Formats: sequence, structure tokens, C-alpha cells
Amino acid sequence: MSGFDPGAATAGYLSQLSPAFRRAAEIHTETAHWLWGAHLATMLAGCWLIQRLGLMGRLKAWIEAGRERPWFAALACGVVFAGLMIALSMAVEAAGVAMSGQTRSVPYGLWLLGAIVVLPVVYAAARAAPRRWWAWVGGAFAVLALMAVWLPFAAASGPADLPPVPPGAMREGLMALTRKVGLGAGDVYVSPATDVDADVTGLPGRPRVVVTRGMLASRSPAEARASVGHLIGHYAHQDQLTLALLLGALGLGGAFAVHRLFRPVAAAMGAGGVALNDPAGLPAAAAIGIVWLALAMVGYNNGVRLINLRADQYSLDHAREPDGLASALMRSDRADKVDPGAVEELVFYNHPALEGRIARAMRWKAQQR
Repeated sequence: MSGFDPGAATAGYLSQLSPAFRRAAEIHTETAHWLWGAHLATMLAGCWLIQRLGLMGRLKAWIEAGRERPWFAALACGVVFAGLMIALSMAVEAAGVAMSGQTRSVPYGLWLLGAIVVLPVVYAAARAAPRRWWAWVGGAFAVLALMAVWLPFAAASGPADLPPVPPGAMREGLMALTRKVGLGAGDVYVSPATDVDADVTGLPGRPRVVVTRGMLASRSPAEARASVGHLIGHYAHQDQLTLALLLGALGLGGAFAVHRLFRPVAAAMGAGGVALNDPAGLPAAAAIGIVWLALAMVGYNNGVRLINLRADQYSLDHAREPDGLASALMRSDRADKVDPGAVEELVFYNHPALEGRIARAMRWKAQQR
């Protein structure tokens, strides 16, 4: 495209964001990153201190003073340990609120639920199969990941009990897109939801395309085509299945890491004689899990980010609406810094940063003739 400057076009889009908005996004992002690091350091320090003091071992010895109660000992140690970790986390969150004024929702209820329901089962598996418990636990997690992430996506297959998009430019554009990519969708349906959203779901060969009433009311046909093109990219590559498998693999890897690293980590924390299936060593096992979770989060976030880059490219190549994509991205909910550094984006971002996504769309536009 003669005379078109993708850099200037990108800057033009970003100029729509006020300096105050961009500064607020930077504060929000940097606070979240600081809290992530503070949580990681505080949780690991807490694990080390609790293990060195032998708190879980003392609690287990008190519970089993008369006879062995492995299930109850695991439950009690898990609940007490979770309570201590929650107290530390709340202290970090309070410091974050004092510094930035921002509050976050931390799933403390899930922490307790895991201590009550999951942890006794994990310790039972470790007692029953000391060498293979990690495969059973990791395999169970992988199945749950498939059920939670991919199964709802696959279940929403084929025609929907919803009205079709009414006649007009929006319908013509979306139907032309589905025909162009050979999607085989019978129609594009309208959900009564008022938020601006869309989805392309279903098993291979049985797609379902749904847009919300909010999207029809507030987005242009070009923006809708670009957004749905992105989602068709996810469907075409079955990205929900990929993410479910990635989560399952990370869960299996985490269980294996605890299995292989428990002895040296427990010894370094002053619990060298404690067995992996003994809840007295729970802080050492948790420390390994916390580090693995931090690394897994980075890996998963990058998987999601790369998947979205590919879906953006799919939209550009098939919907061919670079300005529609850029405009839709500008109008979507944003709280993150729009122009992070390369390392910052690599470590923390689970979607491509806004500036980079718009720049890629404008470069694609410049390459067209």
C-alpha cells in the first residue's frame, strides 16, 4: 500500500488513549507484577520457616498420639498450613493495597477446598503407590483439565437454539467470512447477552458461531468480522484442546517435580528424615509446588499468548480487516500496560500486548497491494 506508514498508523490508534489512562494501566500492571514476586518470596519463606520449626510434624504427632490417623492427619495439616499461607498472602495483599489502592480477588476458598478435599487424597495416593503416585495424581489433574477447559467448548457443537443474526451488513459480512474459510456453520446466532462478545465453539466439523446482542449493537461489521475471524482461528486450530492438554502436562510435570525433588528440598529445609507421604513434610512439598506453579504460569501464559498471536494472524489472512481488528482491540477492556518490555511480556502477559497487536495488523495492511 503506497504511502502507508504502519508505525504512524499504530501511533495514531494508540493516541486515542489518554496519558492518564496509560499511566493507570502502568500502575495496575506493575503493582500486579510486584505482588506476584512478593507472594512468591513470602510463600517460600513461610514454607521454609514452618518446616524448620517442625509445626506440621508436631501437629501430626499430637493427632496420632494414640493411634495412626493418616487421613485426619493429612486433613488437619493441610487446613492449618493453608490457613498460615492465607494469612501471609493477606498481609502481602494489604501491603499492595496500601501502596497502590488497588484490590484483587484471591481465591482463598479454593485454597481451603484443596486442603480439605484434594490434599488427603494426594497423601493417600502417595502412601498406596510411593513410586507411581505422581502419575495417578497428574493423570487425574489432566482429566479434570480436559473436562473443565475443553469439554464445555466441545459440547457447544452444531446449531444453537438461538435466533440468527438479522439481515443486514453485519450478517452478510459474517456469513461471507464463514463461507470463505469453509467453516460449514449453518448460521451465525445471536445470544441475548448485552456484553460485547462472540464465540466459535464445537467439535471439528460441527462449529457453532454466536455473537452477543451487545456486539451487534456496538461494533461495526468490520470489527465484528475481525473479532469472529480471530475466534474462528482458535476453532480451526482447536486451541481449547491445546490449552487443556498443556494444563494437563503442566500438572503432571508438577507432581513429578515434587516426587523427584522432595528429598533434597526437605533435607535443605531441615526435614531430611521425613518421607514424601508424611504430612510433616508438607511445607517442603509445597515449596516445590509453588516454584513449579510460578514456572508453569510463565509457560502457560506464553502458550496462550502465542495462540492468540496465531489467531490474530488467522483473522488478518481470512477476514482481511486490519483496521477492524485494531479498532476492536482498542475498544476491548484493557487494564495492562500497552507497551511492556520484551522480558516483561514474556514473563507476565497471557495475551499479546496491545501495541504489538496493532502494530502487527498495520504491518499486514502495509504488505497488501
